[in-house]
Amino acid sequence: FKLSPLIIGMAIGVVAALVVLSALAAADHRPSAIASKPGALLGLRGGGGVHDDGVTKPLVVVGSLNVDITIEVERLPKKEETVMASSPCTSVAVGGKGANQAAAAARLATGTGRPAVLVCEFGNDGYAETMRTALQKAGVDVSRCAHSAELPTGQGIVMLTPDGAASSIVVPGANAGWTAERAAAL
Repeated sequence: FKLSPLIIGMAIGVVAALVVLSALAAADHRPSAIASKPGALLGLRGGGGVHDDGVTKPLVVVGSLNVDITIEVERLPKKEETVMASSPCTSVAVGGKGANQAAAAARLATGTGRPAVLVCEFGNDGYAETMRTALQKAGVDVSRCAHSAELPTGQGIVMLTPDGAASSIVVPGANAGWTAERAAAL
C-alpha cells in the first residue's frame, strides 16, 4: 500500500485534527486534562475506546477515494505547452483524503482492537477492486462503502517535480455521486 506524496502531509494534518476533535469530545474538556493523557485521545490506550456494553468503538472516516496517478516531470508545463515526463512510467496509488485518513487511522489503531472504517464510494471501473484490496490490506474496513454503477473511481492526476513540489487535478468520479441519502442508507 503506497500513499501519494501529495497527500501524506495533508493526511498527517487531518489525523492531528482528529486527535484534537476526539480530545474535545472526551468527558473532561479542560486543556490541561487533555494534555495529561495524550494516549487516550483517540481511545487508543486506557479507556475511551469501548462502549458501556463492552463493544469496541470504531474509528470512522467519511471521505473521498481517488486513484492517484503521479507523473514525474522536470518542470510543470506552461499554458498551451506540452512537456515530456521524466520517467517512462506513472505511479498509481490509493489516494483521496478519506482513504488516506482511514489508512492512517488503521496504523494508529494497530494492536488496540479498534477497527478503522472507511465510508466512501467506489467507482464502476477496474480501479475500484484495486483500491478496495489495497485498503483492506492496510487494515481498513470497507464494508460500509457504496459502489457507483454510473461513475468511475475518482482520480487525482499529480505532476511531481524533482524538488517534491506537486500540482494536481482531481477528477471527482464516484465521489461526485455521493448523496445524503446514500450516507443515511449505510
